[in-house]
Amino acid sequence: MAEHTQPATTCQAASAPDDTLIGKSEQDATALLNGCLWRVSERDGKALPGTMDYREERRNLGIQNGKVIWVRRG
Repeated sequence: MAEHTQPATTCQAASAPDDTLIGKSEQDATALLNGCLWRVSERDGKALPGTMDYREERRNLGIQNGKVIWVRRG
């Protein structure tokens, strides 16, 4: 599983609520999350492996048919 671990201080999406990512294509969400700590946790109903550590700044995304359907922190 690819986790994107660039420093949160460069996160361009930090000023917008997480739910603004919902409904965006995975490609658009990836662009908006440039510089943020994030990962895809679920794709098309299938949970993907990930670490169990809690990172408040990390966004976990659920993707369905190429679109973001949920965003959770941790």
